[in-house]
Amino acid sequence: MDNSAVLSSPMAANTQSIIESSQCADCSSEDPQWASITRGVLICSDCCSVHRNLGRHISHVRHLKKGMWDTPQLDLVKMLHRSGSNRIWEHALMDPATALKHKKKPTAFDPIFPTKEAFIKAKYVDHAFMMQNRREAENYSVEDLNRQLWSCVRTGHVDTTLRLLAWGADPNFVSDTDNYDSAMHVAAKEGQSMQVELLFIYGADPMQANAQGKRPSQYARDQGYLELANRIEELCFDLTNRLSLFLCGRKPDHQHKQHFLIPELTGKSALDGLRPIRRQLQTLPNSVFAKITQDVYDEVDRRESHAAWVSTHKNQGGINELCVAVFLPLNPSFSATRNQLRQKLAKYDVREFAALVIDILKEAKRRYLGEPLEEDPNDLSHSNHNTSGISGLMSGILSADGRDYDDVAEYARSPMRHSGATRGSSGNKTRSTNSMDGDSRPTIDDILELKERMNDNEMKMLTLTNTNAQILKVLSSLQNSMEKIRTENTCLKNEISRLVEQQTQASRRLPSPATVHHHPINNNIGERAHSVGLEKHSRPLHNNDDLRLQGQRHGSLTTTQPLVISQQSRMHSGRMSADHYRKDSGRSRDRESSRERQPRDTSREVPIRRERLPSFDHIASSPSLTASKIQEAFSEQTYPDNLIRETEGLTVAIRSLLTDAQHKQLPQTAAEHAYKIASLINHIISLIPHDMRVGDTKKAVDALMDATVKLSAKCNAPYLDMEDACHAAYSVAQAAKRLLMTVHT
Repeated sequence: MDNSAVLSSPMAANTQSIIESSQCADCSSEDPQWASITRGVLICSDCCSVHRNLGRHISHVRHLKKGMWDTPQLDLVKMLHRSGSNRIWEHALMDPATALKHKKKPTAFDPIFPTKEAFIKAKYVDHAFMMQNRREAENYSVEDLNRQLWSCVRTGHVDTTLRLLAWGADPNFVSDTDNYDSAMHVAAKEGQSMQVELLFIYGADPMQANAQGKRPSQYARDQGYLELANRIEELCFDLTNRLSLFLCGRKPDHQHKQHFLIPELTGKSALDGLRPIRRQLQTLPNSVFAKITQDVYDEVDRRESHAAWVSTHKNQGGINELCVAVFLPLNPSFSATRNQLRQKLAKYDVREFAALVIDILKEAKRRYLGEPLEEDPNDLSHSNHNTSGISGLMSGILSADGRDYDDVAEYARSPMRHSGATRGSSGNKTRSTNSMDGDSRPTIDDILELKERMNDNEMKMLTLTNTNAQILKVLSSLQNSMEKIRTENTCLKNEISRLVEQQTQASRRLPSPATVHHHPINNNIGERAHSVGLEKHSRPLHNNDDLRLQGQRHGSLTTTQPLVISQQSRMHSGRMSADHYRKDSGRSRDRESSRERQPRDTSREVPIRRERLPSFDHIASSPSLTASKIQEAFSEQTYPDNLIRETEGLTVAIRSLLTDAQHKQLPQTAAEHAYKIASLINHIISLIPHDMRVGDTKKAVDALMDATVKLSAKCNAPYLDMEDACHAAYSVAQAAKRLLMTVHT
């Protein structure tokens, strides 16, 4: 036994150090436990499930600690990982010029299906992220790639060799030199062990001889690379070595010319039952026997990976186990019949499969040594029900005209069932004489196929049930959301109605002085002249000639008309001049202001200053000028009465926004509503004098501006949320209400 070929404890410790400092090549999760041998990358368990479903022809995976590794092969994987082999498969994602054109690389928290599965298929099957079009841009042909590969394997640049192989270079390329050496001959001659391992992984033949009849192992031995020569000789028996390792846990010692290690089954009945199968194997052509051994090798690798998978997930609930197929995946390069027979290998129990592997080992040894066929005509009379499954496999391969299965569509043309099994033929189908007895009794293949159909139907029913449950859950969530939105919409309407009612009541308590405009100007000029600028509280004058005037901005002016008439009569009689009144009223106002010193809201008055108060003669002589000034003082354009009118317009704009939201038209008109509301609010704020923006008024203005900014952001968002937009509109209405109440307090 070659103990160096199996993973040992020190190597496991070294592997553990590599794992701890690495990330998954496909999703960047920490602590990857699996490796893709053909891709030279480390992957996590979730991504490994996708790799296993792709098949060994796409990605050959093996557990880093529980897998049976050859030492040079593990060294190759570590070297490729350190050299950045993942950049070969993700070149476009790392290039800033092309990164935005491709799908984003998944993270560790993304689901396996479909996110990670779609990315891994695009990465390794479609090669969507490799350096595209270089071969076309630089006019590289396959011949050019092969010659570059032939030259590169003599160096230690394993990553370059991997890139050339990924681009389609032939690992068995033979140069037209004098000796017609292959790429493996060149690598062996230069002592490049890692290049030899990589070429072998991609299908290079270690037994290929050159024009002189020399194999790569002989080249390595002639150059003094004895360890490499022994390794190449071991690679010549890699298939039988893996089968022996699967059966008995060790490999033959090739250095002592022990090339085959074959265990024996116990029990005479078992041996008697296997003789017909062994006879069929012996009569197979070399090409058919090679296909069988390749399929069995793939099944051995699948079972080893499955055992490592189960051992690492036994304490994790087995969730990911449902993501991995329990048979060999389809290989599009194989025929449909061969894919079906490959998948049936998973149905053999341990004893049946071990018997098949032992027969293949014995037949491989016989053919390698050139021993004659065993001749025993009585062997065909012995049969055992334990070997009926193997007999079906042999008969399926041997039969040329009659087959157990109908022709199925090719892999690339139509999707096949996930189990890989096809329908049994209906109507006239012929069977091999070895797979069915003359009494028309069903064989084990028929029973297994029927059982597989039942399992498929059960899986479909389970999938439909789960899908239905998810749809019902989503529907219930949508119904709850709609009910919540309906309730919030009702509450918002009630709040808007309440706000409008409050604004209406405030307007009634503080009526606009616009009603003054309905009175004739000529009859009320004197009345307005005395009412403008005078304070709300009445005060006594110095003598009986002085008038007791009261200025009321929001009251009726008809009650003061007699006083005006009396004042006019006194003015015309000459008992009191306008100048005398101006001086006395000015002194009285100064004395009263010095006595009280109370804060006053000057914004609510339009005072007639002493130096600018016109005489009654001037008022009488210029009635139109005085009337225009008085009308301006009592118009709705005066602060803060003008805020009421502008706020009413704002309320109409907000109500229009909510109406569109109720009729599902807000996504088309949200930006327009936001612009209109913002314009109205800017106009409202501009009406407030700057010297009045202090204290509570400033806070109310700031709150209104913040609410407006929030509403604009919600309405102009790329993805409009009508609920958020309605809440923002409600906040604007509340802020406008607080501002209106603040300036009128």
